[in-house]
Amino acid sequence: MSLTVRSPSGQEEVGRQEKAIYAAFGSPKVGDDLDNAGFREMIPDDHRLLVEDNTSDPARILAGLLWFDGAMSMPGGARVPVSMLSGVGVMPGDQGRGALRLMMTEYLRRARDVGAAASVLMASSMKLYGRYGYGVSTQCADWEIASSASELVAQAPLSGSIETIHERDDAVGRQLDAVWERAADARAGSLRRAPRWWRGVLATKETWLGGGEQLLALHRDETGDVDGYVLYKVKTDDSGGHHVSTITIVELVGVDAAAELALFAHIATFPWTRRITWAYAPLDPPALSWLADPRALERRANYDFLWLRLLDLPEMARQRTFGAAGRVRLDVRDEVFPDLGGRWDLVAEGGRG
Repeated sequence: MSLTVRSPSGQEEVGRQEKAIYAAFGSPKVGDDLDNAGFREMIPDDHRLLVEDNTSDPARILAGLLWFDGAMSMPGGARVPVSMLSGVGVMPGDQGRGALRLMMTEYLRRARDVGAAASVLMASSMKLYGRYGYGVSTQCADWEIASSASELVAQAPLSGSIETIHERDDAVGRQLDAVWERAADARAGSLRRAPRWWRGVLATKETWLGGGEQLLALHRDETGDVDGYVLYKVKTDDSGGHHVSTITIVELVGVDAAAELALFAHIATFPWTRRITWAYAPLDPPALSWLADPRALERRANYDFLWLRLLDLPEMARQRTFGAAGRVRLDVRDEVFPDLGGRWDLVAEGGRG
């Protein structure tokens, strides 16, 4: 079989590429949800790859992937350019024929050529991406608590004010982005979001970027500056003869623990609420340290979040901070980039690498 990897040419091929990716994940749906989220507008054609089988006429597309340009926060708050890989799929029945390796190798070469220090993704398969040099770099958790048990200790550092926001325009997106970027200084592995990404987060229609029937509250510090936000959804159940609600936290982000605690406390005060759930949450949310009964906040799941593949080892070492001085020798093997292989000395002095 003769396989070719290249970028799609025109919207007709983009559509065929997306159908192949969706089919790889067992779904025939493609189109409106991507368009409404502004998804396609964020990805130029040269940020897509497809693999076609040239033995048929016309050539058949059997695999595809796409990526975003971005930046990732490092320990210490610096940002490094990264390539954000998404939508990697091979059509059912065509797996195991070399399409994935061909496509991933070309993608990694392109990402490195434009100066990305690393490639990041969320892995659908634990076994798949290790063969291309990826490894787990961040983790997250699912939390759940009964609202009746969400009382904080009296010494909890609560201050500022809460404001419910009904608008979903670009100005609101800029406010949230400012909080997100400030919070990223202390949260290594945070990825920069483009304005169009925020439109998806705040869209009226739900997609994998976010959106849907969700509520928004801002936290303002004592000077009036926005320093935190929470996006959440409320699901009401009247089946048992009582009006009860479950609140699902979609995103809760603050520039410090005080802002996050205030937003958590705000969520817990709604009438009829019986349970609060929070997915893709930090492993150590501030509430865990300030609840009157920390055991009441139950960790339902713990899983990997961001996977990372180094493309520029020296740059990644230079841009992060280190907690202690020392020297470590790294023995690197890289099947895609032989020049990155060999022995590297990582030296940390004065907090820098």
